[in-house]
Amino acid sequence: MLTTLLLMSSLTVIVEDVRSDAGQIYVSIQAESEYMQQTGTAGSIEDPEKGTMEFEYDVAPGTYAVSIWHDENGNGVFDREESGMPLDGWALSSKSGGWQFDDVSFELKKRDKTVRVEMTYPK
Repeated sequence: MLTTLLLMSSLTVIVEDVRSDAGQIYVSIQAESEYMQQTGTAGSIEDPEKGTMEFEYDVAPGTYAVSIWHDENGNGVFDREESGMPLDGWALSSKSGGWQFDDVSFELKKRDKTVRVEMTYPK
């Protein structure tokens, strides 16, 4: 068990611009093989706080992407328009504009890391 703990790094995820305290926020920390799937979810937060929230996770070193989903209406479904555009709040670990893993991934090495994400909500 001690060996496992020594191999972990602390990943702090700071989520900015949460617009409401309704519903749940889901945090996913995903390797490339898990990206945009329902695996790799780090946790969910009921009754989120409006504004900025901070979460800390112990994660093995590697390459990851963080994705956030704010299910404000609490229906358990990532709501989308017919065109596919999100109706729920979301955030990814990069503002590069791309959705591919390579666009949003980062390297978590043997030392701690902080990732800031900014929520995006439909207008």
